[in-house]
Amino acid sequence: MLKLVASGLSNQSIADELTLSVRAIEKHVSSVMEKLDLPPDDTRVHRRVRAAALYLSTLRG
Repeated sequence: MLKLVASGLSNQSIADELTLSVRAIEKHVSSVMEKLDLPPDDTRVHRRVRAAALYLSTLRG
């Protein structure tokens, strides 16, 4: 899930790719964000971008 978020896909695009409902994807993404301790989006925090950065940092070792 995090890989798909990090690749820049929207919830709808992820749902289409995984043949799941958008609501299911929203729940999964929310769970991932919670596990990464990233708060809900507001004007100061862009958690999808931060999640992508965390994912990419794991690839570098």
